Amino acid sequence: MKGFLKSFVLVLVAVLLLAGCTQATVTPSENPTEEPAQTPAYEGYLPQDSEEYKLFGGMQLWYSGFGVRSSYSDMSIRNSTTVTEMTEELDQSEEYPFLRFQVPAGTHEDLYVGVDAGVLEVDLAEYSVVKLAYRSNSTQTVLGTSVESNSYTHQFAAESDAALVGDEEWQEVVIDLNAMLTGDEDALYAEGDDIIKVLFNVFGTGEVTLEEDTYFDIQYISFFPDVETAEGFEPSSQETYLKEYTGADVVYEEVTDEILDEYMSAADQKKEEIINSPNMDLSEVTGRCFYISNNGDDNNDGLSPETPWKTLQKLSDSYAPLGINYTDIVLFERGSVWREGIPVMANMRYSAYGEGEKPRFYRSIDGTGAENWEETDTENVWKYKYPIESDIGNIVFNEGECWGIKLVLDTTTGWTQEGAGMVTNGVDVFNSEPREYTGPDCIVNNLEYFHDVNGTQELYLRCDWGNPGEYFDSLEMSKGQEHVILESGTIFVTFDNLSFMYSGACSIATFGATGTTVQNCTFEWIGGSLQSHDGTTRYGNGFQNWGSCLNLTVKDCYMNQIYDSAITTQFGGDNVSQVDGFIVTGNVIDRANTSVEFFNTGNPENFYKNVRVEDNYMRWAGFHFGHQRPAKNANFYSGSKGADAPFYDSTFQNNVGIYCSRYAIASMSLIKDMPVFSNNVYILSSERSNFSRSSGNIADASGDLYLIPYQERYIKAIVTAGAEQDTKFYYYTGYLFPEEEQGVYYGIGFSNRN
Repeated sequence: MKGFLKSFVLVLVAVLLLAGCTQATVTPSENPTEEPAQTPAYEGYLPQDSEEYKLFGGMQLWYSGFGVRSSYSDMSIRNSTTVTEMTEELDQSEEYPFLRFQVPAGTHEDLYVGVDAGVLEVDLAEYSVVKLAYRSNSTQTVLGTSVESNSYTHQFAAESDAALVGDEEWQEVVIDLNAMLTGDEDALYAEGDDIIKVLFNVFGTGEVTLEEDTYFDIQYISFFPDVETAEGFEPSSQETYLKEYTGADVVYEEVTDEILDEYMSAADQKKEEIINSPNMDLSEVTGRCFYISNNGDDNNDGLSPETPWKTLQKLSDSYAPLGINYTDIVLFERGSVWREGIPVMANMRYSAYGEGEKPRFYRSIDGTGAENWEETDTENVWKYKYPIESDIGNIVFNEGECWGIKLVLDTTTGWTQEGAGMVTNGVDVFNSEPREYTGPDCIVNNLEYFHDVNGTQELYLRCDWGNPGEYFDSLEMSKGQEHVILESGTIFVTFDNLSFMYSGACSIATFGATGTTVQNCTFEWIGGSLQSHDGTTRYGNGFQNWGSCLNLTVKDCYMNQIYDSAITTQFGGDNVSQVDGFIVTGNVIDRANTSVEFFNTGNPENFYKNVRVEDNYMRWAGFHFGHQRPAKNANFYSGSKGADAPFYDSTFQNNVGIYCSRYAIASMSLIKDMPVFSNNVYILSSERSNFSRSSGNIADASGDLYLIPYQERYIKAIVTAGAEQDTKFYYYTGYLFPEEEQGVYYGIGFSNRN
């Protein structure tokens, strides 16, 4: 499949940009919902509204096993097992790029492969003649067409089209779609239809015997007002068709040891600075300091390091009686650990005092101790002796030496959820494949576990080394509970120098926050619990805001092993969600599925304004703990999942992204209504990583989602279009970890499942 991606995305990027991509100038607006003015991305392209012809707006191979668009599962090769090979590289001697699919010799049942050309805003009343160039080595199959719109589908009979000319030379075919209609059919187009797809299929019904390996190449698809214009059209040069994306000044080089060490060392140094950040200067505190320590006593007054309180419940009970207010500060002793959430109040600061490690907050159960586990009738499967009411989202052994692989039961089918695929628990590699769950005997792989949260609330863990409570020095079972929840109206809260660990849910969850600041904090082993006990979706972010927010800051924090997003502001629904002022700067984010996410859909009045994602290090996105997600969609930056939330006066700059298992950027658009991307550094695999998962037209977010590989030709195309400015692109080959060679981390396709 790798060859398929290389071929089709090149055609996709080149032609879409050529077809009149436009670049939005992102500027502040008095009315943030007003669409910024559009300007041509590149002089000299044949525009999409040319009177002569229309270039296609997207191209996709049908293949059911790949899932380029999971929401369109019907677009598939009818017998997907017959497709075994795609071309590895483009033939650079060709004048134009092309897409190839290949089927092996032999007898195939109902062979059906095809190419889908998404026609964006093309009025088939005016452009009903199609011209395409193809090449094949077979005369045994035929070229068929069908037309789809919002309101109807026309499937033209195979016999109405000629058999392929199989002389391995490029052939041009002109198809008058209106002329192919019979009297009983509706009109080809309908009033108000805004999306039309024309599909070109190479197929045969019944048994199709191919005497040799058969390929079908497609070079271009264009739309014309009449047959005469179509017959007279021919791309005169690669410059006309492809526009030669070599003019952009792009740094795309193989990373050297020296360059890699430079960025890795800088990230490690920043990480150490965060972990060892000094205590807050208390000289500006005009009110009281309240101290809390594992060595304290709730009978103390809590007003000095010598007389601290002991519990967080004492803090909660003291807010009102003692009139604790914005002039005061709450301080937790370094080296202390609490296994409960922090009760917070608006207009308050929470920080650390003393020396040593930052004060830690866990939302987990300590599972060490042989007495806490009992053997089951299934060899090597152990049951935790006590029922657990909150869903266990992750189990971490020996502070991260290895971790559990969660089995999630789909209660509607009685089977465990599919999609985890090849996984690693930090020690072993295995296929955590779906299975009918009938009891502990179904837990067959080392460190797999099942929590029957909807039934007995029992937790079963397989441990091939004996009693897990005895074998491991530490065993943390993370509950689906947050460390901190800031309800709507809990404004102007600052968290400084705290360590949040072992939560199966989100760590800090705010709702409609204003003035929240998180600084010098660490977040590790967060997420993995079920979002609802009767569902299969798992979740868990480091810092999350839900809904509108104003002036949020997450700076100088270290985040590691996050199941979902390290930092996110999001909303989904009909209500208005507007973000004005969100600063993400100076952070080091390791091993999160998504480093920074902006998720905002549902209302045309939604927007992002004054967003700054700057000077962050993001490493190993999608690797290790979070890779067991069914959705293999790791990225450094995830933009709004709809066109309803544009960005204004926003930047994504001076960030360093090192190693990502899926794609650096996940966004409908790379240009329109987006932050200005500039002065970033990417170090990704040229063999397995993609630069982005974006819409077919990267300039205006129109079209279906496609992958743009992390390879020089595609990088030059997106830089030419204006998607990145003054950015350095480095690539590496080979593998980072041994488990990669066994298929871990690199799932395929897009999925809604988490």
